[in-house]
Amino acid sequence: VCAAFFCALQGTPVKKSGIKWLPDVKSAQKILGKEKKSILLFFTAPGWCGPCRALEKGPIASPEFAAIVKKNAAVKMDYSKLM
Repeated sequence: VCAAFFCALQGTPVKKSGIKWLPDVKSAQKILGKEKKSILLFFTAPGWCGPCRALEKGPIASPEFAAIVKKNAAVKMDYSKLM
């Protein structure tokens, strides 16, 4: 499970830059099944986290990032909704 360097996003499936964001880890595990792939966790608080918004508009919006993520599963969670 990857998580460390991202501040997360919304908890609903969103498709931007070719990335299908899943709402939770269970959904990602179900989709991946027994495949040996990674789950990228992207935690965000779009309402107040400037760096989160910058990541979404910059590196995460890039085709290069999308190509890497497509090979795995991506979970986007809004930190402010988790508290």
